[in-house]
Amino acid sequence: MPDNNTFKQTGMAEMREAFERFSPDQQVASRRVAKNTADRVLKRARALLGEKTHGSGFTASQLEVTEDAPNKRFIVGANKNLVRKHPWNLMIWLEYGTVHMLARPFMRPAADGERDRYRSEMETETAAAARKTFGA
Repeated sequence: MPDNNTFKQTGMAEMREAFERFSPDQQVASRRVAKNTADRVLKRARALLGEKTHGSGFTASQLEVTEDAPNKRFIVGANKNLVRKHPWNLMIWLEYGTVHMLARPFMRPAADGERDRYRSEMETETAAAARKTFGA
């Protein structure tokens, strides 16, 4: 039986291989764009969660950005070590709902809202690195 709490992301291995071929300048620029995007997603996810739950803000405060350096990515998610007042999967319940509660999505809308800006900034940084590398 498939695990309904996960999803399969395709193309990541190919993307990482391509990233390894980037110049050092391009890698630094790409990392900066990714980190800035993750920070904006975090800020928006916290705001959405606050708007939709009307609670103390504790759950939203448990969201954080962590760097997964070996896989060259930033992850916006809950710090499971900090969540003490609520079940560890409360954020999953909020995002997707339960049989007793309607979904209150906050992560997907926050990430979707950054997609176009991320793509644009990454293209700009890649073009700048290419001009620097090839002198165009």
